[in-house]
Amino acid sequence: MKDLLLLIRDDDGQPARLKVAVAIARLTAGAIACYQVDESDDLNDEIASATVDGRVLQGLVHSQGTANRQHVERVLGDAGVTWTWADGRGRVADLLGREAAFHDLTVVNTKQEAYSWRDGEFLVSDLVRATHQPLLLVPMHKPEVNFARHAFVAWDGSPPCVAAMRAAVPLLAKTEVVTMVEVGEHGPGATLERGAEYLARNGIHAHLERVPGGRHPSHWLLARSARHRDCWCVMGAFGHSRAREAVFGGTTLEMLDQATVPLFVAH
Repeated sequence: MKDLLLLIRDDDGQPARLKVAVAIARLTAGAIACYQVDESDDLNDEIASATVDGRVLQGLVHSQGTANRQHVERVLGDAGVTWTWADGRGRVADLLGREAAFHDLTVVNTKQEAYSWRDGEFLVSDLVRATHQPLLLVPMHKPEVNFARHAFVAWDGSPPCVAAMRAAVPLLAKTEVVTMVEVGEHGPGATLERGAEYLARNGIHAHLERVPGGRHPSHWLLARSARHRDCWCVMGAFGHSRAREAVFGGTTLEMLDQATVPLFVAH
């Protein structure tokens, strides 16, 4: 988990993304691959270049990108981490989906409002489906987080859940306390003990906690993470199809909407 892909856009979520990426890079002695996205498309470029106002607008967008790069590189330099820089033009989900295949972990925000209307409300789910690599989803205004302190693994035994746990092992191995939590009755997937055995073979001792039924898993996770504000959470993403999850209100979407701690997710 030493190669992080970080979305660079001058938006409300960038400070939180940057802070979390720096924290993980420091913890793992890793490097941050900064990827700045220009969402203008070819048609808009043609229209813009044909008018004086359009050319002025293009110049403004370019200067803003340059100023943002200078700001981000100043922060990274002060933090003492290693980074690289690349620029791309197009839709955020498409660009990051292609780039994520060549990195260990991609850092974006939980809230879709952090992105433009062109990405729509399904940016995170599009990214989950575009790559087999995990995502770290950061709340928009996340305070300090200590990834070495406490991690919760939300367990339901499903393939996405197992995939997320396996992908998170390099970070979990550097975390002081790991708690695996199963809310409600066990389903058809792998047992909580089976997951704990896998972690133990990787040198990670996990505390097991079963929560009786009657509460939705996301409600329990949100309440517990609110009490441990410097923790982070591992969970599988989108157990149902995107349309069904949007209609029925799945655990994943509730966590994306309300989580106050970083979410490490995989599908």
